[in-house]
Amino acid sequence: MDKKHLWWIGCFVVCLLIAAAGCRKPSSGPVDEKGRRQPQSEVSATPGTIQISTPEVRCVKLGEQEESPSAVCIQGYPLVFTGQVFPQDGGAAEQTLDAEIKLAWGALEAVLEKAGSIKEKIVRLNCCISQEDDAAQVIGFVRRQFPNEWLPAISMVVTPLPREKARVAFDAVAYLEEQPADLKTIRLSGESGRPSDAVICPPGGLVFFSGQPDKSPLPAAAENAIKALFETAENLHVEKKDILQIRVFLQPVSEASTVLKVLEQVFPEGTMPPVIFTEWIASAPIEIEMIARLPQQAISGSDRVRFWNPPGVKPSPTFSRVTIVQTDRLIFLPGFLSRKDGSGQEQVDDIFAQLTEGLKQTGSDFQHLAKATYYVVEKDASDAVDAARKKLYDPDRPPAASKVTIHGVGQDGRTVSVDVIAVPAAGPQ
Repeated sequence: MDKKHLWWIGCFVVCLLIAAAGCRKPSSGPVDEKGRRQPQSEVSATPGTIQISTPEVRCVKLGEQEESPSAVCIQGYPLVFTGQVFPQDGGAAEQTLDAEIKLAWGALEAVLEKAGSIKEKIVRLNCCISQEDDAAQVIGFVRRQFPNEWLPAISMVVTPLPREKARVAFDAVAYLEEQPADLKTIRLSGESGRPSDAVICPPGGLVFFSGQPDKSPLPAAAENAIKALFETAENLHVEKKDILQIRVFLQPVSEASTVLKVLEQVFPEGTMPPVIFTEWIASAPIEIEMIARLPQQAISGSDRVRFWNPPGVKPSPTFSRVTIVQTDRLIFLPGFLSRKDGSGQEQVDDIFAQLTEGLKQTGSDFQHLAKATYYVVEKDASDAVDAARKKLYDPDRPPAASKVTIHGVGQDGRTVSVDVIAVPAAGPQ
């Protein structure tokens, strides 16, 4: 075969290859904010909506010891967000701590029952105690309320309580089987000018707002803090009716009634969401954070968790003003305490080692934290938390967070506690 024939054959082969390449289907699927192609399995079935998962919940023991804490992974279920409950008849000086704990727990069960849930379906439990010496008795009681194979993610803080003379209070997140058509407010009494006892949220996305402090005197500080939150929320189409829970860090907590009066003016009659108070030690009298349902208009892209800061606000490498969770899959981790004595730095090192392992065991990582709360007692612990966040967090993906100086974390010799909510690092939206 001469060179002329070989040349024509070569041209023909090249043309065939070019035609075949042109017939290939181009790569499809969305890209994230850094231009990386996302797998198709990560995308919701319908743009602008969240694909609801098959209901599933599991408890993950984080350690081999009997007293090891647990995390809870949940998907596809409606969630009940309660307010802060106290002993119904508590506060009397002659009552024993055991009696107060039982009364407060009974109040929590009454709220859950009204919502259609039960104590065995609690996924996250927050315990507030007024005296650190009461911690062991409260935790012991709580653990006895659950079967061996189930324990919610538990956190504890030491704080004066807004109910005079009360020594213990609880608030919780639980799930229920029945699927509500929309948000549902739960009230045990007909009083409309007080916080709701709970809100039921259908499965779907959530919005976590970092705490916004204000240094004005009360009540102006409360008015300014809630106004700033609402201005942030408006950017995301979050309305007052979407708010599931408000958490108030206040100094002194005896001013809780002042804050509630401000909230009464903000929310139409009978619509105030559940409210939880913790006394903090800070230069500002108040900081307010909140959780809301994710409106469909705020869903964007395919990432299961998005980190957002309002226009004009300089992003921080250690926290986002808002975290937008675009999945119904959540991981509740407990309030981690150091397993050994030591300085604030040593405690934080051990806590973040536990957190790293806990995230790994539950299928998440530091890039998929949605909300973090850091409770600190001393400055060295606070500084160590800041250093750990700068080291471990992706500066483009820090969670919504509050760092709060409080009176104690529920164990003698410990000066810091960290609890988080995360989403899975892999799987469908």
